Amino acid sequence: MKKERFRIYQNMYDSLFKDISKALTLLGQKDNTSVDNAIQVLQNAQCKTEDIYVNQEHSYPYNTLYEDIYNRTNLQAIGYFIKEGSTLGEKNNTSFTEREDIAEKELEKELQQLLDEQTLKKIYPSIIKYTASKEEIQFSLGMKIGAKIALSLTNDSEYDF
Repeated sequence: MKKERFRIYQNMYDSLFKDISKALTLLGQKDNTSVDNAIQVLQNAQCKTEDIYVNQEHSYPYNTLYEDIYNRTNLQAIGYFIKEGSTLGEKNNTSFTEREDIAEKELEKELQQLLDEQTLKKIYPSIIKYTASKEEIQFSLGMKIGAKIALSLTNDSEYDF
């Protein structure tokens, strides 16, 4: 129940933040039309947040099981389950670029601790070649699994396997 309330307030906050940001942008234009538009945005914001609260509060606890299932479902969890056969411990909310940068920096740091610079320069291209091959395999497997899931979902409307 606490988690559900947090989600309701988070949705309200997100909606208000977007609308206030929009109103501030309009006010920054400093003309009468923009001021009128900003006032309208703020009036609508109040109604939207009330709607979020009322609609989500009344849906509790009826939708929580299915909402929880939907919210837990993400590509990281599916991929991890298919590869490892168990559930994902923690979802990583950073971008692909950030994850790649972090991983590369960690690898470089560990290799620098283990190897001298000359050895590192010799071995690094082999590491890149190996990881590129692994990425290609993982991508191909992901595409095949995605296609298999799509076929399973659309193959026969009477069965779910």
